[in-house]
Amino acid sequence: MVEILKMDYYSNNTRQHYSELAKQHSLPFVILSSTIMNSDLLNLNSRFEYIQLQAIPISQTDTTIIIATANPSPENQKKIHAFFNASTKKSINLVVASMQEITYTLANQFKETYTHTMTHCRDDLDLFHSASHTFSLTEKIVLILLVAFLLIAALGNFFITALWVNVFLATGTLLVMSYKNGLMMCTLRLLKKRPIEIIKPQTEYPIYTILLPLLHEKQATITLLIDSLNRLDYPAEKLDIKFLLEQDDTQTLNVINKLDLPWYYQVLIVPSGLPRSKPRACNYGLQFALGPYLTIFDAEDRPDPDQLRKAFHRFLHSAENVACVQAALNFYNYRENLLTKLFTMEYTFWFDYLIPALDSLRAPVPLGGTSNHFKTEVLYKIGGWDPFIGTEDAEIGVRLYRYGYRVESIPSTTYEEANTRLGNWFLQRTRWNKGYMQTYLVNMRDPINMIKQIGPVRFINFQFFVGGNVFIQLANLPLWIFLLSTVFFYNAQVASLFPKLLLYITIFNFFISNLLLLILEFIATYNRRLYCLLPFIPFKMFYWILMSLSGYYAIVDLLLRPGYWYKTEHGISKQGNNTDVPL
Repeated sequence: MVEILKMDYYSNNTRQHYSELAKQHSLPFVILSSTIMNSDLLNLNSRFEYIQLQAIPISQTDTTIIIATANPSPENQKKIHAFFNASTKKSINLVVASMQEITYTLANQFKETYTHTMTHCRDDLDLFHSASHTFSLTEKIVLILLVAFLLIAALGNFFITALWVNVFLATGTLLVMSYKNGLMMCTLRLLKKRPIEIIKPQTEYPIYTILLPLLHEKQATITLLIDSLNRLDYPAEKLDIKFLLEQDDTQTLNVINKLDLPWYYQVLIVPSGLPRSKPRACNYGLQFALGPYLTIFDAEDRPDPDQLRKAFHRFLHSAENVACVQAALNFYNYRENLLTKLFTMEYTFWFDYLIPALDSLRAPVPLGGTSNHFKTEVLYKIGGWDPFIGTEDAEIGVRLYRYGYRVESIPSTTYEEANTRLGNWFLQRTRWNKGYMQTYLVNMRDPINMIKQIGPVRFINFQFFVGGNVFIQLANLPLWIFLLSTVFFYNAQVASLFPKLLLYITIFNFFISNLLLLILEFIATYNRRLYCLLPFIPFKMFYWILMSLSGYYAIVDLLLRPGYWYKTEHGISKQGNNTDVPL
C-alpha cells in the first residue's frame, strides 16, 4: 500500500471541476488522499506514460483493474485502455481524480528517482559537459600554468608584464567591440519587428506547460503573477501551470494556500537537496509536464497576453529543428531610479537587437532567464537544464545548437521588475557573470568536437558572444586603470604601457567603439519609444564599471562556491505592476 502525501494545496475550484467532469462522463469521482491504493501497481518505467495519459492504476480485483484519470475524454479513454490492456488481461474500470493528486501520488511513490533525475539528468547524459565540476583537468592545468607564468613574469619585470597584459586586453577588447558593433550594423535592416499574424490553427491548441520556480515570494508578487497568467489569451483548458516551491518555503506556500486557484494550477513541492537552484527546480517540474510545449516565467513576470499563441504559431511555421523560441524581456519599472533606467537600456539593446541578430545569423543564442518556449521532448533528449550553472538559460541555448537544434526569437515581450537596489543588482549580475563563465568552460572542454557539431562560423560567434561577453567586462576595469595611471601618474615607465600603436587602439576602444555602442543603445531605446531614458545614456560608462566589478566578484564566487545560486529579491519596486511601456 502507498501512503498519499499530505496535499499541500488543493483548491475548491479543483475539486469542483473534477467532480463535474466525472458527472459529464458518467464516472465516479474519487479523492485519492482518502482512497486505499495498491502501490505495487505503479511501474517506475511507466511514470512518463502515466503523466501523458493523466492516469494511474490505483487498485485491482481478480478480474478488474481500477484506473484513476484526470482526463476522461473519449480519445484519452481509448489511449488508456490501449496502454493498460498491453500489460493486463483484466477489464478496466475508470474513475476520475484530480491531476494534482495523481501527480502527488507519483511524486511520493518515485521520490528517489525524481530527485536523482532533477539533480543529475545532465550528468547522466553527458558528465563531461556538466557544470557539476567547475574545471576539467586540462582547464586546471592551463589556468595554473597561466597564473604561474604571469606571477613569475611580473616579479621579473612588472612594467614589461603590464605592457603585454595591456596589449592583450586592448586588442581583445578591440576585436570583441568590433564584432558586436559590426554584428549590429550589418543586421539592423533585418531586425525590424515583423508582427506575427496569428491564425487559428487547423488543429486544436495543444496543452501548454508553464513552470513557475518560486522562492520566498511576497503575497503582492504572487497576486500580480496570477493576474498576469489569468490574462493569457490561450484556452484555459489547455493550460498546465505548475508552481515549483522548495520544500522549506512555507512563506510562498502560505500565500498560495490563501488563494482558490483554477483547476489547471498545480503546486509541486521540490524535494530538498543541493544545488538549491532554479534549474534544479525546473528539472523537477519537467518530469510532470503535460504539454508538448513548455515555457518558464519568473515570479515578477508580466508576459504579453498573446505570447503563448505567438510561440505556438512560430513552432508550427518553423523548421523541425527549431526547438525553442525566445520572447523579448524588458522592465515595467524603468522610470524608478538611475539603476533601473540603465538596466532597461541594456535589456532593450540585448533582447530587441542582439538576440534577434544572432537568430538571423543562425548563431548559438544564449537564452534569457524566462519566456523561452521549448518543445518538451527536446528538453528530455538533451538532459534538461544544468542545475549547477548560474545561467542555465544561456548554457541550454548553446547546448541546443550542439545537438543540432535552433533557437528563434518572437516579437513578444515579458515585463519584469528591474532591480532598484544596487546590492540586489550586483549579486544578480555576479550570478549571471559566473554562469557565462561556466557556460564557456563546459563548452570549451572539447573545442574540436564543438567545431564539428556547430561549424567554425558558429564556433567563432560563440567565442565572441559568450567568451567575449565575459572578457569585455573583465578587461574594462584594468584598461581604465592603465589609462588613468598614464594620465595622473605619468613617467617614462608608466608611459611605456602605451606604445604609439597601442595608444591608438586604446583611444579607439574608449572613444570610437564605446561611442558606437552608446549610439546603438540609443537607437534601441528610441525604437522602444522609451524617450525618457535617452538623456541618461552617458551614465552607461559608470554602469559598465559596475558590471566589471561584478565580473571579478564572479571569479571569486566561481572558485569558492560554483554551485551557489544568488536569489534575486522580488517585489521591491515602488511602481508595482505598471506595464504601460511603449512598444
